[in-house]
Amino acid sequence: MGKKGGKWVGKSAKKLWSKVPYKIHKVGKIKGSSEKGKGYWGFIYSTKKKSGKKTYRSWEFHTPHNDHGWHLQNNQYSKYKGKWKRGKAKKRITIKKSEEQEVIE
Repeated sequence: MGKKGGKWVGKSAKKLWSKVPYKIHKVGKIKGSSEKGKGYWGFIYSTKKKSGKKTYRSWEFHTPHNDHGWHLQNNQYSKYKGKWKRGKAKKRITIKKSEEQEVIE
């Protein structure tokens, strides 16, 4: 592939990537700036609303706590002065129930 072909591939990839509705901001251990502990494995991403404003969310893998069992959790985040602030949980997908839940049912 010559110079022109390489440039075309680069421009095409950039154009295609600009149409992807998500942007990944962080991958790895995630926690809010004011939270204790090491955080949870996952990623923070953003989407744009029709108004043009960005919304930040995350998908995190949580170990059993608060009778939830193993689960994936979708949280809302905001970014203020370069720090991530965790908002409320939006969705929770249970992978495996906790032992307390299994005994109750």
